[in-house]
Amino acid sequence: MDLEERSTVHGDGLVEKAAERLDSADRLAAPQEEECSLVGEFSSRRWWTGPLGDDPVELLQAFLLESLLDDAVGRWQLVSVRSRDRTGAPSVWEVAGPAGHRWFAKRHWHTGRYRRETRAYDEFVPLLGAGRASRITRRVPEARLIVTRGLGGHPLREAQLTDQQVPEVYRQAGVLAARLHALTATAPPGAGTSPAAWSAAWSAQRTKALDTALDLGLPADDLRVLAEASAEPPPPLPVAVCHGDFGPRNWIVRQDGGLRLQLIDFERTRVEEPVRHDLMRIVYQVTAGRPALAEAFFDGYGRGLTEAEQAACRAYAAIDCPSALKWAAMHRDREVHGYARRALDLLRAGVRARPSSSRSGGRD
Repeated sequence: MDLEERSTVHGDGLVEKAAERLDSADRLAAPQEEECSLVGEFSSRRWWTGPLGDDPVELLQAFLLESLLDDAVGRWQLVSVRSRDRTGAPSVWEVAGPAGHRWFAKRHWHTGRYRRETRAYDEFVPLLGAGRASRITRRVPEARLIVTRGLGGHPLREAQLTDQQVPEVYRQAGVLAARLHALTATAPPGAGTSPAAWSAAWSAQRTKALDTALDLGLPADDLRVLAEASAEPPPPLPVAVCHGDFGPRNWIVRQDGGLRLQLIDFERTRVEEPVRHDLMRIVYQVTAGRPALAEAFFDGYGRGLTEAEQAACRAYAAIDCPSALKWAAMHRDREVHGYARRALDLLRAGVRARPSSSRSGGRD
């Protein structure tokens, strides 16, 4: 039985069981893509969240978003709600404009994420190369709203790919990750922090993660694995520009004129260690149990991981796993639940990422 099969068997029913342990006041509706019944042209803003009520902030944001779409797109039709925020309110809308063009309107619930995403589009996205990501066409900073034009492809999970094309997607993902991570900063996050302070900060993160695991009712063996894998703080490593949520959910595949991978959703883009999120998730979640895809990714990335990077990935995977399981339970998200269970399986097995080696990588 491979890792993915073991994860499925071991995790059967755990999403529901964990959800039952969460306080009902904190449980949120699953933010899944859904077709919107309000397809058509609108002069009313009923499509915003249903009846808006008298909240002046929501009324203003709805008015601004509708005006923004009118300005950016012209005559438009609502296609679907693509994402919802933590309150269950729509946050990303797909709309159709003239000549069949698609656009995406996005409302950020947090000012920090709006600033990170707009900065990424302004400063970092152009460095990925032509056609690798969309561009912001309109924005309203006061309301944290942006409009981007659709890329013309399909999310990876919806793309019709051959067995030969899938590794190529992952190779191109490695290329794009390498381009982002080449935008380095001057010092690692631990610079200016004493070893004692870094150890204390790590201890606090570890305690919070293990407490979350306990609250979820994870089996004793899972708790042992997480505790052992996070026992030592990760070594400080150089920082770079990172996507922050680098994975198949944010990969768009375009196949007209040849296969081409594109990136979306830059609201978590920041300067941090690449192993903190981007590379850890590739190793312990996205390609776990799929060595051919891991091989393809690191071929594109241009190198494997150093011993220090492997150790850091393992530690970060351990403290991220409980929060991923909690998210999956709260949102009934089986994909994230599967990622977290695969990470646990790898941690339990002591599997390490590929060692560093020389690769050409980096080509389109």
